[in-house]
Amino acid sequence: MGQGRSLDGLLAAEKQLDRSFMACVCLYVLTVAWPVYLQVTDQLALSCALPVARATTLTLFAAYVWFAIAAGKAAEQLGRPKGLYLAWILVAPILGMFIPFVGLVIQASPLSLKFMLSGQLRSEIHDLIFEQ
Repeated sequence: MGQGRSLDGLLAAEKQLDRSFMACVCLYVLTVAWPVYLQVTDQLALSCALPVARATTLTLFAAYVWFAIAAGKAAEQLGRPKGLYLAWILVAPILGMFIPFVGLVIQASPLSLKFMLSGQLRSEIHDLIFEQ
């Protein structure tokens, strides 16, 4: 365990990571489900279809920014460089829009970082609790 890490800092980083992750997951599902819903219900010509799609996409990107900030803070708490986390979380959704077939997987891939960071945060929290 590195010096300067506090239990409060680790818990706050984990909480922010969890909240931003859930926002990303919910908005990602909504963004993917909206066009499917329109197709299934045969409402592609609905006047609000495009504005809703744009709004959910912009909101999803904002959630990814929040998630990137949270992942950066979690990486800092773990003593890791945050740059790679920030870069992948912000670049992958944009990159995924330009690559057909695997675009959805690339767009969702930054979300997997949450599980890696959460596991490491929980391990540090566990170690710190039992040190005290």
